[in-house]
Amino acid sequence: MKEEQNKKRNLVFLIAGVLTLLIVVVGATYAFFQAQIGTGKEINADVSTGTTDNLTFSMSDINRNVEPNKEDNVLDEENAKTDIVINANQKNFGPSNISLGDGVSAKALLKANNTTNEATQYYNVFFVLEEPISRLVYTIDEEHPELILTVIDPDDEEVTEIDGLIYHTADPENPNDVSGFDITGRVDSFAIKRKQEIKVEKTNNDHQTEQEWKIKVTLINFPENDQKNNTGKEIKGNVIITTEDDENAYKLAHVSSIDTSSTVDSITTTMEYEPGNKGIAKYYFGIEEVGEVSPISLEDVKVWEEDEDATHTFTGLKDNYNYRIYCYIEDTEGIKSNIYGTEVEKIVATEKLPKVNKINVTSKSYNEINISVDAEAGTNGISNYEYTIKGATIEGGTNTEETTLSTHTFDGLSELQDYTIEVRVKDNKGNYSVVSTKTISTAQIYRYNYIDNIAETGESYAFVSPATGTYKIELWGAQGGNLATGVESYLTGGNGGYSVGNILLHKDDVLYIYVGENGIANGNVTFNGGGASAAYDGNCASGGGATDVRLDNGNWDEFNSLKSRIMVAGGGAGGERHYVAGVGGGLKSTSSYDDNNIATQATGYKFGVGMNGIGGTNYSGSGGGYYGGKSTLKVMHGSAGGSGFISGYKGCVAIKQESTVDNIQPLDNCTDGTEDVTCSYHYSGKIFTEPNMIAGNAEMPNHEGTGVMIGNEGNGYAKITPISIVDE
Repeated sequence: MKEEQNKKRNLVFLIAGVLTLLIVVVGATYAFFQAQIGTGKEINADVSTGTTDNLTFSMSDINRNVEPNKEDNVLDEENAKTDIVINANQKNFGPSNISLGDGVSAKALLKANNTTNEATQYYNVFFVLEEPISRLVYTIDEEHPELILTVIDPDDEEVTEIDGLIYHTADPENPNDVSGFDITGRVDSFAIKRKQEIKVEKTNNDHQTEQEWKIKVTLINFPENDQKNNTGKEIKGNVIITTEDDENAYKLAHVSSIDTSSTVDSITTTMEYEPGNKGIAKYYFGIEEVGEVSPISLEDVKVWEEDEDATHTFTGLKDNYNYRIYCYIEDTEGIKSNIYGTEVEKIVATEKLPKVNKINVTSKSYNEINISVDAEAGTNGISNYEYTIKGATIEGGTNTEETTLSTHTFDGLSELQDYTIEVRVKDNKGNYSVVSTKTISTAQIYRYNYIDNIAETGESYAFVSPATGTYKIELWGAQGGNLATGVESYLTGGNGGYSVGNILLHKDDVLYIYVGENGIANGNVTFNGGGASAAYDGNCASGGGATDVRLDNGNWDEFNSLKSRIMVAGGGAGGERHYVAGVGGGLKSTSSYDDNNIATQATGYKFGVGMNGIGGTNYSGSGGGYYGGKSTLKVMHGSAGGSGFISGYKGCVAIKQESTVDNIQPLDNCTDGTEDVTCSYHYSGKIFTEPNMIAGNAEMPNHEGTGVMIGNEGNGYAKITPISIVDE
């Protein structure tokens, strides 16, 4: 460790002429828009009046994580109370220092009118990171974030889910590490909370309600690691609290590609971009001669030109010389978009060179990008295509392949990452075209756990398909409850089953995910169908809930919601003192009593509901499923698990759309044991391909997909993986 610490001290010595190592500045702002009063007149929401509801916002500083008597930790004392400011320098970020952090308190205050003395309003909280001159990089690896965002909500609970960000749990081996969202090198706007409700009840004595969000950014110090690759960088962004609705929520402008054309002494550049929703203020174009060493940051780009249009021409250039072109956008809020570049080879040729007209993304997944290239042959045809991919997760930062095909697959990529694709074509004389560039993001895997506060309200997770394509859906049913610790296997609740299949979804299709709850000793009914135990003396337990995918939302036991299920993984029965608990299905579940107790495709206790334990002691609840399992009065015999279901799996039996809770109608001529796969087709027409069902007593994939396990233990789980989708 001493040698490593000296390494970091040497870094400080080597840059002794530089005071600042790294700067992080995140502005904190609030925006007032228009509010309606009873007469329909629009007023500013910051104006106090006794006859209208008044919603206001404020920002204040929260404690900084810096050493005392170090005034140079604050960049600007005037803004220090409302901005998140981290100034890492030679004095406060050495090997003996702690991590640096700063935060802001964003408050919303709603005052009710004096007529009704009650009010309800909604607001949004956003975190925006703009493109820096040079992005922050990982100095160890992606498992060790450099910059962490931590958010505490108005209920004083830490936020652990923000769309587009990955939550990081602090490394116990590093006392400087903190938990939060990894924002190392990220550029985008992120919704911390959309449509946050703030309400004033009549019972509030002061007729007002205040909510506080605590937002903190921490720069992690790795004392044993050389972090010089992040020296001299400046990260900028904003915390925004606003009443602006979701449709107008803050969205950054985004440059997606650069098209160029050249003459003897000029290069014309056109950027393709998405404008965001704040409007475009300025377009910026940079140019740099390409020498033996490429620019390592935009500080090396000597020429930047501003334009009012997305097309710009650089003139007076050298002939037979290569140039690198950059461009970015600044919106009306003064926030920069991402910055992209491409290389242009300017030559005077008597023969026409080949040209890349367009890079098409044919499909992508969480770890793969497939493209096709529209190229135009020159005088000497086309012989080869050169494909280059660049990104933080690529070994060495870049990888290049050359083939004779106009289609290419980049695989082995990382989930939810931006990659830059560069393509050029070569003719039969060995001449290359100009490089064409496109930036593509890999897809996200969606993971769903059982959460108490969702289950308590009977609600579900809503999955909105981000793009048209094929998605792999995996479900694990919940385990039945375990009894007191012991060596006997029958003290353990039956394990949950597993269902999997691929399904075609269109952009904005909505699926509702219900994740089963693990049964417990002496337990009541569990979320999504697990039956309650009959007694509370420690000799029996409740069954585990099923995990399923539905097309209609509603409380878990509402029949119209239950019949919209297109995939189910059965939950296991609760453990008992004297016999093995049944496991979840599968086409059918198991029971230690006899097959009259099990749940199948057409029979069971109830559609979607497991039976409560009956009798006195030693009688546990059954598992939830497509059909819930049954319990028995037979002494020393366990209850049954629930069955599974997949639309498109041979042996499953779907029900008709006109079915009711009192009249469940299987499809015509379809019974248990059917060999007709059409018997499984759900009335919605949603049908899975490559389906499979595994009962809870057999080997199945684990949640991470890294190995196998025998049945699912604990709470249920669900995972949706994009297999092949196309951005629209």
